[in-house]
Amino acid sequence: MIVSNRTAVIAALTVLAVLSRLIPHPPNFAAVGAVGLFAGAALGNRWTSLSIPIFAMLISDVAIGFHWMCIVIYLSMALYVVAGWWAGQRIDAKRLIAASL
Repeated sequence: MIVSNRTAVIAALTVLAVLSRLIPHPPNFAAVGAVGLFAGAALGNRWTSLSIPIFAMLISDVAIGFHWMCIVIYLSMALYVVAGWWAGQRIDAKRLIAASL
């Protein structure tokens, strides 16, 4: 079975995001936001880039457990992707710094 580079990147980003939530880490220091920002900036399809952090959050929340703030956190993950869309339109230092803040 031959896997395209794009599919491999999507799978790797999703696995990285899930693992970053499951391994021990400091509070509020998982890589899901960074994965969402990168997916928004680098992947052409908006639905695919939006689904990567949301899917990663769903998978890891099944293992960790859901809570009452999940919808707010999922929406904030979507905002990372939207920031990536904005930053990916024209990549320069100012946009990357603004999107990462």
